[in-house]
Amino acid sequence: YQRRVRDQQHQSSTMSDTSSQAQKKSKTEDDSEPPQDPFLAFKHFHGDLIVPFAVGGAEMLLGTAFGVPVTPLVTQAQLESLSALEPREKDFWICTYLKSGTTLTSELVKLAMGKSVEDNTLAVAPWVEVAEQVPMVGLPAAVANGIPADEKSGLRFWKSHWTPDRHLASNGKNKFIYVHRDGLDVCISLFHHIRGFPLYNYSGDLNDFFEKFMKGETDFGSWFDHTAKWLRRVKENKGDVLSLSFRTLVGADGAQEREAEVRKLVDFIGLGGDGGDERVARMLDEARFEQMKARGLLFDKLRSADATPFLRGGRVGDGRRELSAEQIARFEAKCKEVFADDLASFKWAATPATSAE
Repeated sequence: YQRRVRDQQHQSSTMSDTSSQAQKKSKTEDDSEPPQDPFLAFKHFHGDLIVPFAVGGAEMLLGTAFGVPVTPLVTQAQLESLSALEPREKDFWICTYLKSGTTLTSELVKLAMGKSVEDNTLAVAPWVEVAEQVPMVGLPAAVANGIPADEKSGLRFWKSHWTPDRHLASNGKNKFIYVHRDGLDVCISLFHHIRGFPLYNYSGDLNDFFEKFMKGETDFGSWFDHTAKWLRRVKENKGDVLSLSFRTLVGADGAQEREAEVRKLVDFIGLGGDGGDERVARMLDEARFEQMKARGLLFDKLRSADATPFLRGGRVGDGRRELSAEQIARFEAKCKEVFADDLASFKWAATPATSAE
């Protein structure tokens, strides 16, 4: 994947022009190479964008993009540059709020295309919203645009945590795979996610984090707003959005429901014809959460030594087990206010903690 990116960089006239201009500059401190640690690299280029959000006395370091708090690895400039992506007929975006099944869905499409479980899942669906200067992960839009489609299927995938607008607006070509998850479970998973990455510099407890989550002062802003926008987009029923349930994909609704959900995905990306049954069987067998967790990800190398793994539990019901009755009641009241009668369509239910296995 990295060789392919370098090839595209070499072929891109945009990058060539940029490189030529850079060579003409005098070697100043500002032109020095960025550190290899992603957080230090972010500060090297965009330190003025880091904004501390404080609720209950604990700070969390976040950037901002279009007024939305975002991970320090994402910048507004990078999001703006994505308008240069030229959509193709077989381009798909995997879209979620953080910790809602992005990696699991990427693993599923990787297997659907016949790739090995050992192939880099992050390379199958690059996260192009990360600032291009971030080592190992960031891609300039011009380079991302030139990444070739999969040789066998002709498919390309990107992943996103943005709302269905700007670079995720409907354009007649792109298709979107939206995965939703119970916000209470998202809250717990995101808490461990943020606590485990030094770049957030966050040391608050779960009660403090819950207040941030309710106010939309966490990574990628309000879960309520994000989910409501995607729900409206799904209800437009233009045929370009597939809505999937995290709890169903991890097996919490039973084996038959899980198989049906995976088959919906295979059909949507156009691989449900010849060999479709074999694809689905392989996906069901090899895209199990514990197996993915055992294989690990690049992101695990960036986490604190004492942090939980990037793929932590894949469970349903953790939020209702770990949060207080008062917190759950507040969350449910806000859901009723924001989603009204549409909540039932998300298959959320007050269930005990359930393993992905």
